[in-house]
Amino acid sequence: MSSTMKDTDVAHALVTAMTARMRAYVDSAEQCLGTLDDQQIWSGWLTGEDAVGSLVLRIAGNLDEVVDSIEGRESEVAPLDIRVRSPKSKEDLRAALRRSMEACTRVVDSVPPDRMGNSCRIRGRETTVAYALIGAASQFSLHLGRMLFLSRTLGHFSGAPAATS
Repeated sequence: MSSTMKDTDVAHALVTAMTARMRAYVDSAEQCLGTLDDQQIWSGWLTGEDAVGSLVLRIAGNLDEVVDSIEGRESEVAPLDIRVRSPKSKEDLRAALRRSMEACTRVVDSVPPDRMGNSCRIRGRETTVAYALIGAASQFSLHLGRMLFLSRTLGHFSGAPAATS
C-alpha cells in the first residue's frame, strides 16, 4: 500500500470489488436458473434436500439481512429459517435475486468508507458493516457453488462464475 493511500481508499476499493464480484455471481445464478425448468429448480426440495430454488431464496434473504442491518433494522426471520410454502417460478426467483442485489448495492454504495467499521446487528449478533458485507459475499459464493453443483448433477450447466477484475 502506498504511503499516501488512506484507509478509506482501501475500504472503498474493497467494497467496489466485492459488489462487482457479487453482481457477477448474480449473472452466474441467473445463467444457472436459465438452464433448468421449474421442476429441476425445486428437485430435492420435498425430501428436505437442497434445491436450486431454495438456495436462491437464501442468497436473496442474506442480502436483505445486510440491507436491513446497515439501515439499522434487524431481520425478524433468518434466511435459513425461510419456509417455502410452494415453489416459486424461475422468473420469481430471478426477480427476488435481482431486487435483493440492487437493494444491497444501493445501500452499500451509500455507506461512506469511514463507516465500514460502524456496528450493526445481524441475527441478534453485533458485527460491523464491513464484516456484514464480507459475510454476505461469502454466503453468496457458498450458495452459488452449491447451485452450480446441483445444476451440474442434473446435467444442465457447465458454466463458472464470471471473472471480475
